[in-house]
This record gives sequence, structure tokens and C-alpha cells, in this order.
Amino acid sequence: MHLISDNLTIKITMKNTSLLSEKKHQPLGLLPCLLVFMTLTLPLWIAGSLLSDTFASWLIWIISGWLSWTFTEYSVHRFYMHHPQPNTEKKLYQSHMNHHRNPSHIKITLWHRLGMLISGLILLYFSFFLPPIIVIFTGFFIGFIGYTLMHWMLHQSWASRLFPRLQESHLHHHGRYPDNCFGFSLILWDHLFGTLAPKPTSISPKFREFYFKKTYPGKVNKSGKEPS
Repeated sequence: MHLISDNLTIKITMKNTSLLSEKKHQPLGLLPCLLVFMTLTLPLWIAGSLLSDTFASWLIWIISGWLSWTFTEYSVHRFYMHHPQPNTEKKLYQSHMNHHRNPSHIKITLWHRLGMLISGLILLYFSFFLPPIIVIFTGFFIGFIGYTLMHWMLHQSWASRLFPRLQESHLHHHGRYPDNCFGFSLILWDHLFGTLAPKPTSISPKFREFYFKKTYPGKVNKSGKEPS
């Protein structure tokens, strides 16, 4: 009788431990993500308001704007483009799924990037003389420009020498883990919100070869996951 009772206790304990483990590794939802983001950026906004040094305040506003973009980038990619029940009629969703089918197909061209880069540099110069809200927007816009450049670079084989961890994360997103690894500019938010690829995991040479090709002959499901 005691043996049965002990076995039952062990089974219940193991089940509860398993549930706690699953809960611990459950990615954070949108609202908790927003709260974490505000907790990190609010001190920057306060510091920028209190500092008497004009350049230091300007730099903090720029950094907070850039950080705001990286969070926006992560959130839109995760909660909209990879929504569990997406609106498949939306052009943005269709464009994103096409990118998963054809990794090298990125609609933003070199001329788009050059135009945005020139605009960003002009805005960056004048922002030093403008109100904080414009400075924050400038940092946000610079983050967007950086994203367009970074996303293109992550699809070039030579980027592994410059951004090895970031490119590996993006490879996982295009491969077996389309519901993980949502950051383009940073993997910080994936770290904080529990959406990194599971470990240990590896990327096969065959998939690397496919990823850097100009065409994608295979098919993907609604989540954009590569067929195995």
C-alpha cells in the first residue's frame, strides 16, 4: 500500500514538475513583452529629460528611439506576420510568406536603402536642433534603415563572419523554427521573451545551401516552416 502511494506521489510530482518546466519556457505574450520594453526604455527617457548635457541627452534619445524600433521589429514579425490565425488575404502576410519560400527575395532594393540612408543622415543632423520627440523618431527611423540593411546582409553567406549569432538565429527562423528567432537587428528580445531556437540544435549544410540560393523550389505551410 505504501509502495503504491509512494509511486503515485512520484508520478504526480514528476507531472507537476513537467508542467512547471513547460510553463517556465513558455514565450511571453504581447502585454508582458510591452511591460518589459517599457521597464527597459523608461529609465532612458527619464535620463534624457534630466541630463543637462545637450549632446548626452540627444544621444540617449537616439538610442531609445533605435531600441524602440528593434522592439517594434520583433513584435510585428512575431505577433502579426506569424500570428497563429493570420489573415492570409493581407498583402504584408503574403509577401512575408513568399520571402519564406524564396529567402533571397527581398522587395526593398538597393536604391530604396540608399534613399533612406541619405534621408536618415539628413534627419540625424537636423535632429540635434529639434525637440526630443523628433530625436526619438530619428532614432526609430535609423533603426528601420538598419533593419533593411541587416536583413539583406543576413541573407549573404559572408555575413557569418560579421554577425554569426544573428545570422544563425535567422537561419533557424527560415528553417525548422519559424515560430522562434524573430529579431533582425538584435537577438536581445528573443533572449528576454523566450523565443530563441531550442538547444542543442544545428543547421545542416543542405539547408545552408538552400538558404543562400536565389530560388526556393519547395513548399511551406502557413507558418512558413520548411518541409522536412
